[in-house]
Amino acid sequence: VVSSGEVCPWILVTGSVGTGKTTTASRVAAALASKGWKHLEVSRLVRERKLYKEWDDELDASVFDQKLLSAELSKELRSGPAVVDFHCASCFKKALGKPLAVVLLRAETAPIWDRLEGRGYEKRKIQQNVECEIFGTVAEEVHECWAGKVPIVEVQSSTNEELESNIKQITELILEKSSAA
Repeated sequence: VVSSGEVCPWILVTGSVGTGKTTTASRVAAALASKGWKHLEVSRLVRERKLYKEWDDELDASVFDQKLLSAELSKELRSGPAVVDFHCASCFKKALGKPLAVVLLRAETAPIWDRLEGRGYEKRKIQQNVECEIFGTVAEEVHECWAGKVPIVEVQSSTNEELESNIKQITELILEKSSAA
C-alpha cells in the first residue's frame, strides 16, 4: 500500500469482449497474491458500484460515467498493486498514473463466439463483439492511447495453452517491471 496517496503499480489487461481478459487477469493476480496484487475487473466495478448514469438498450449494457469510474479506480489503485481488466483502454486518466504495461489479448473469432454464446449473449451482440475483434477496434485504441508511453504486449488468447503461456508471461513481466520500479 502506498501511504503518500500515490497510485500503486498496476497493469492493464485489455481486449475485445470474449478474449479472456477476466480469466487471464484473475489468474495472474492469484499468482501474485503473496506479493499483494489484486484483480480489478472494471466491468464488475461499474455494475456493482453503479458507476454509470445511463443504459444503452440497443447494446444491453451500461454506459460508464468517466468521473465516477476515475474516482473509484483512484481509490482502488491506492490500496495496493492491481491487475486491471477492461475492454476500454482510453478511460484511464492521468491521475491514475501509467500502468507498468498494457497487455492486449487477441483471439480467433470462433472461440470468442463460443465464449459469448456460453454466457447467453444474443446473436446480434455476439456478432458485434466478434466484429470488434475482426476490425481491431480495441487494438487500435490501445495503440492510440499507450504507444510510446508504456510497453504494449500483444498476445493470442484463443486456446487453453495460450492462456497458460500468457499467465506465465504476464506474471514474469509484472515481477520484472515492479522490481525495476
